[in-house]
Amino acid sequence: MSTFAMRVGVAPRPVPVARESHFSFQDEKTLAFETRLQQSGYQALRNLTVVVCDGLVVLGGTVDSYFLKQMAQEAIRPLAIGLQITNEIQVSSQSR
Repeated sequence: MSTFAMRVGVAPRPVPVARESHFSFQDEKTLAFETRLQQSGYQALRNLTVVVCDGLVVLGGTVDSYFLKQMAQEAIRPLAIGLQITNEIQVSSQSR
């Protein structure tokens, strides 16, 4: 206890110890993006991949149209504040 704390009769407060978490910021963001894609209303967006690393969000997978590729990007945009989105989704040649 410090001398000041002893003089005023205040007990020191315990310092909270940060627990080691296995769930990182990147994992949390990835889960949020994946959830957003799953709730988008487009079945095709549910099978896409999302990787978050070093301020970058990378979308991957395959869809049947450029419209769906753009919808995937726009679905996650509101959550990607401060992050750069890279859309590497492929459009399958079967739909053309």
